[in-house]
Amino acid sequence: MSLIRKFRRLYEDQVLRQWFYGWLLGKWKFTPIYKLSPDYLVDTDLYEDLPVNANLFQERFYQKPVMAGNYEFSGESHKLDPDWYKQIDETLFIDIESKLAFHRFSWVTEAGKNLDPDWVVALWVLWVEKYSKAFSSQAWHPYTVSERLINILQFSGRFGIPEPKDETIKLLLQHGRKIYQNLEYFGKTHTGNHLANNGRGLYLGGLMLGIASWIDIGCKILLEESRRIFSESGELGEGSVHYHLLASRWYIECWLAAKKYGRKEEPYFERIASSVLSVLPIFNMPAGLPLVGDISPDCSPSYLLSLLDGTESGWLMELAPDQQKALRELKNNIDPNNLKKRRLNNWRRTDVGSWAAIWHSTLDGWQPLPGHGHQDFGSFELHYDKISVFIDLGRRSYGVTGESDKHAQAHNTLTIDDLPPYPENKPYYSDEFRKLVTGSGPIWRDNLDHINVETSCFSRIKGVGVWQRSWNFTDKEVTISDTIEGEGRHTILRYLHTIHPTRNCDEGVIFGPFKVSGSSKP
Repeated sequence: MSLIRKFRRLYEDQVLRQWFYGWLLGKWKFTPIYKLSPDYLVDTDLYEDLPVNANLFQERFYQKPVMAGNYEFSGESHKLDPDWYKQIDETLFIDIESKLAFHRFSWVTEAGKNLDPDWVVALWVLWVEKYSKAFSSQAWHPYTVSERLINILQFSGRFGIPEPKDETIKLLLQHGRKIYQNLEYFGKTHTGNHLANNGRGLYLGGLMLGIASWIDIGCKILLEESRRIFSESGELGEGSVHYHLLASRWYIECWLAAKKYGRKEEPYFERIASSVLSVLPIFNMPAGLPLVGDISPDCSPSYLLSLLDGTESGWLMELAPDQQKALRELKNNIDPNNLKKRRLNNWRRTDVGSWAAIWHSTLDGWQPLPGHGHQDFGSFELHYDKISVFIDLGRRSYGVTGESDKHAQAHNTLTIDDLPPYPENKPYYSDEFRKLVTGSGPIWRDNLDHINVETSCFSRIKGVGVWQRSWNFTDKEVTISDTIEGEGRHTILRYLHTIHPTRNCDEGVIFGPFKVSGSSKP
């Protein structure tokens, strides 16, 4: 980031200025985030083991594609033409996540019956020519390397490994070394889900290729990191529904692989898989998946819906019949009352009559770091039967246009003097500093038909005190009440987002089959 942009951010962000002045006076510490190696990997190394399963991959000669193909690259659809496809590179894609989908070959996973293996290999050969030695580019980011390794190996197991087989295997072995040399560990408090996916790349890649050191190191990473990224109740604490589904799939996939290969760690993976699956019913909203937080480029949310409702679609249908059966049995053995027995830290859900509502609710109110959450405190998604009423927009782009999707104004919450309930979080803000800025954490009170939250988050604004927001449900309506203590004149804006066309009426706004009306009291 340029100095000009840094100074502009400092000028525009009051909380950042407050921290910066405190840092200058020695009140706050700034600890640089370094890429390290976790303690549990001391005295481990990737040995130059021969891939003992290489002979299980059948070498195949693929033809040049003769028919054009339409493929989705994380939200960007592109028609691949046999006459000009060799011009394709990452500059074709507008959004950074679409570029990564290209490098990760994640576009292969969702193509289903429309997948033309010749097109996969054509782009693989093209990628090898342009990026196999470009080690400093996004193509060799360790998360991306893990995804590409798994996707190409799974494709090769299904259709045959691209010839020349020896060269393909050699390049895939290089993938494992690159992952291990660049593990995404940034200390105990700054390490997110990427390290677990690094472990997944080594573990699944090791199982498919038959490399013992990859398997052992990948397994150790996965088991250790499960304790970091998931809470005791099985939640991924990163503020995103889609990423919870994605990380759940990682561990389910590793459990099924351990089961297939008769691994001793299979019971450990089964326990993790069962735990993360037990959380999923909270996201199974009647009008569809709530897109709270970021959306991953690795697959579309719909690709993972089968984890919620067991429908025969998406990722579930990519599994072998015995694996589908094992997963269904695991889900059926989960106590449906688990969510009632174990209160979740980051999510709330209520169902009253035909209404269903869900909230993202971190313990301290701030967006989680590391994570994929947004400034969505006080926001909610509301459904009536199978009709969405108010929605979370998710994140529609990872480019500049998508930055606004993270802000409070893009959620069903309120702002005071254009400020969000909780400021944008920074990795160098300490718990002490965050508490100084917004006070103690929010207090939630939950009843079936009445949800209430109280917070002093707006007390950083002169003249503003406690904010209380409540949701009251009856059979026919939902009443959202906001009470803000304070003095002076302030601009309070409440935001509600819907997919329905709107029109004004004498008593409010009509949208779809619903009407919203409001009142205010001084």
